[in-house]
Amino acid sequence: MSLPTSPELPTNKGLINDAKSFSGAFTLDLTDDQIAEAWRIVQRVRFKYQEKFRNKFNDPQNFSMEDIEKYVDQFEDELKTRLAEGPGLLATVNILPVFNGQPIEIEFLGVIPGGDLDKYGMDHEKKEWEVKKATAQGEDFLGQKG
Repeated sequence: MSLPTSPELPTNKGLINDAKSFSGAFTLDLTDDQIAEAWRIVQRVRFKYQEKFRNKFNDPQNFSMEDIEKYVDQFEDELKTRLAEGPGLLATVNILPVFNGQPIEIEFLGVIPGGDLDKYGMDHEKKEWEVKKATAQGEDFLGQKG
């Protein structure tokens, strides 16, 4: 899978901050099922680790830089593993923005080499059906609301 080529891709440094932008960035490369699965994974892992970070790092005297590195590594490992095992996507995580008060950046690199998406490509008939159904339901991608 090449970089997203959707005309919907946001221009603010390529950062995606909502489900509509996420869907728009991948709409030419993934089915809505795969987009919804990837979005749910990112959100669940993000919320899980936000809570861990808040609980652990709320008091600066109770943590070290090693603790931060450990939690960030766990976040990255879990996110990358779940995206690879689920929709079959490769991703990287950039933690450097955190040190400037910005959110962690997740970059999608493509599909797992040798996986179904790599071998067979996207199911265009399924995608057409998903787009029509999502539009009828007022969703940006099928499964967004559920």
